[in-house]
Amino acid sequence: MRSVSIAWLFVFASGAASAVHAETRSHLDGDLRPVAAYVYGEPWTSVWNAPGEPTGSFALDAAAPQLDFRTAPGTLQLTTPGGSLTAHAADPVTLFGVLPRDPASNLPLKLGAAEGATCPTGAEPDCWVSGDAIPDDEAVSAALAQLTALPAQADSRVSFGRRDFLFIDEMAALSWNFLLALASSSGDGVAPIAPWEFDPAQPQEVGQCSFATPQYCANVLTFWLFTTELQDDDPLAPPALRWIWEAGALYDVVEATGDLAPYAGGSVHVLGLERARANVAALGVPLVLVPASETLDPETPFAIATPAAPESPSFGLAYATAPEPAAAWLAAAVAGALAALRARAERRT
Repeated sequence: MRSVSIAWLFVFASGAASAVHAETRSHLDGDLRPVAAYVYGEPWTSVWNAPGEPTGSFALDAAAPQLDFRTAPGTLQLTTPGGSLTAHAADPVTLFGVLPRDPASNLPLKLGAAEGATCPTGAEPDCWVSGDAIPDDEAVSAALAQLTALPAQADSRVSFGRRDFLFIDEMAALSWNFLLALASSSGDGVAPIAPWEFDPAQPQEVGQCSFATPQYCANVLTFWLFTTELQDDDPLAPPALRWIWEAGALYDVVEATGDLAPYAGGSVHVLGLERARANVAALGVPLVLVPASETLDPETPFAIATPAAPESPSFGLAYATAPEPAAAWLAAAVAGALAALRARAERRT
């Protein structure tokens, strides 16, 4: 009977996990954190990858209690010790990363697919596949481009001599070439060359930016900094790795007081829902705050300077973090199942 009981517990716990996976996220609240400035060559300790200690709180609500704020955004509240900010979903609602879908299979379609296009299995020509275009947030993309100001090379083509390996498919070849392109375009190749810059004289040197160890290269690190993986239960699109500006929604600031008043009349770009970075929490929400004016006082909360304008930031960056709301419920469900098993066993003894 013990094996039957264990199997019953497994089925119970699996069912609880499925319920959690399917849960509609109508509300989320937690800590509001500042982020570190971008450091060229050290993006693992920059921006959202390095959220600071909580300096306030946030709350996200869907347009209605039975809806999901990722598909039906409603209200965003930010609170700091010195001010507050309220933003409503833009009118019309502006979502990023939303792909059209086949109504029968619910599989995503390519952008620009003709009306009536279908994708029954995922293998048809009109089916979206990883690497295809995704609707993006151009304002966020432009802001982050200002932030990094990575050195550019006139010729970033990659050539290498090794041919003693095979690619399993065309996408694998593309990914490898893209990785080498990112590596070789890190830095300008002019001495002094930092460990995160590519050295043309030592292209295979281990322990620094090179084709052998591209994980040290500034552009490779920055690529990971500006990508995000959506939650498995995201209703908008497959939980694929994507650019951070290819997920989320736009909110208009309707009220801002105290030290957050400089953002009055502006907008907040809520960049989806991801697994929190730096292990500070379970869930993370990157935020880009854009004021109505062209510049912010550097002392404004969350203001981030750029290399081009170190004294006059034009936007703010923050990171909202929260526990997984359903985690405690799942733990309680499993604990309840264990208690029921114990009581059942005791009745039989």
